[in-house]
Amino acid sequence: DDRWIKPYEKSIANESRRLYAASMTHMDDAIGHVLAALEEKNLASNTLVIFISDNGGQKDWEATSGEYNLRHGPYDVLGDNRPFRNWKGSLYEGGVRVPAVFYWPGTLKARKVSFPCHVMDFVPTLAAIVQAEVPPEMQVEGIDIGPALHGTNMPDERTIYWNTGRQLAVRYGDWKLIHHGNAVTQGKSELYNIARDPYEKNDLADEKITLTAQMREILTRHRALDRIAE
Repeated sequence: DDRWIKPYEKSIANESRRLYAASMTHMDDAIGHVLAALEEKNLASNTLVIFISDNGGQKDWEATSGEYNLRHGPYDVLGDNRPFRNWKGSLYEGGVRVPAVFYWPGTLKARKVSFPCHVMDFVPTLAAIVQAEVPPEMQVEGIDIGPALHGTNMPDERTIYWNTGRQLAVRYGDWKLIHHGNAVTQGKSELYNIARDPYEKNDLADEKITLTAQMREILTRHRALDRIAE
């Protein structure tokens, strides 16, 4: 739709970036319509709105196998995750760290939460809000982050696990291990202190050999429970 592109025709020369900006503006407008509708229907104070990205920004894109009837792209540049490292599909922070907004007028006060959360936390959190039990057979690994949303301290250490098929990673407290390969017994591991080095510039795996081994043990336990085959 040209109405979203037009504001950026003179200010953004690169076509990919111009379309990206237009997409963000279109999305922002659509979210505004949703929030306005909630206000109009007097539902805002009784509705929790969650906004989150599924992953970090994508570097570029080109359609394959007739995708979108080949009407779009290729786009030479899309997102920009700096200062975090890497892109969508990677387990570095640029690929997995995204902002999230929880909006609930009259219930949640404005605050910033730095506690590491994961989309798997949504089910137990929403279940707690509506006072429902999560069936044990669901085997939900997330936790209720409601206390963090209300300003209460959360546990200092929690474990978060990732698997893309090409990389494995686990975070425990401030430490994060990234393993290149689909099996822990093969490939190279990197160790980062996310609190001190959020941009993952200083690999400490060779310096902290014992800690790296401990993190690999944690990763191995989670990998054994993973349904994605090696």
